[in-house]
Amino acid sequence: MIGEGTWSGVVRTVFYRGEVSFTLREQDGSLSVDLRLPSGVIVPKIEILSHTEQGNSLMIRAETAVMPDKVIDIQLDFDGDTLNGVVKIPILGKLKIESFTRVA
Repeated sequence: MIGEGTWSGVVRTVFYRGEVSFTLREQDGSLSVDLRLPSGVIVPKIEILSHTEQGNSLMIRAETAVMPDKVIDIQLDFDGDTLNGVVKIPILGKLKIESFTRVA
């Protein structure tokens, strides 16, 4: 799967500004995302509904209990060990992921 591994970078939102890391894993056709923030910041569980690969891009549809019945659309574009993308979060809008790097 494209993009498998651990990625790290900085995000800037109304609610949180700072370092974020996450791990993408695929096992038996299922994708998992393990999101990590600094201690003290609550991280909601993310459930992957579907994912597709297209060239160097990974499109993910997900949901979380924090926003029941709302779908989160994620597009991640990979270029070697660099990642850029957009997370479309209902109500909150778009979150840009810029210049994340692969750390493992």
